[in-house]
Amino acid sequence: MNLSKTNREILRRLQSEYEAWYRAMQAEREFQPETIHVGTEHENPSLLCRYQDGHRHYGTDPEPLGWPILIENEGRFRIAKTDPQFLGAVMGIRWLGEERRIRMASAQSSVEIELKSGEGMLDIWTEDLSGKVISKAFDVEIERL
Repeated sequence: MNLSKTNREILRRLQSEYEAWYRAMQAEREFQPETIHVGTEHENPSLLCRYQDGHRHYGTDPEPLGWPILIENEGRFRIAKTDPQFLGAVMGIRWLGEERRIRMASAQSSVEIELKSGEGMLDIWTEDLSGKVISKAFDVEIERL
């Protein structure tokens, strides 16, 4: 059943509301994702979705650049890949201009790391032992310990 044919008024209202939202997002944020607050008592752990929350230079960078996050209090965090396809090897983490590479055992999907407080782009990827990037195409769970 095609509801757009039987409910024209609802369709017009929804289209009008969508177009208003679209104009607002374009004017206010230029479609950039909001900053994600991680490690707070309200959302711990936090799921960082590569597709939904990840940041790209639209049309100019084929690789994701990470997530815009805010860490209010520095501390120890557990970072876990949600994709079991890429276990082991090395997890690369870029935060506040510092890159760290942490070797993982063959069945390991998470690492623990100290992260400084601040606001910026958090990027996470996996590498093989020679340093070649394997993947950035996975979601991440980050938890303040």
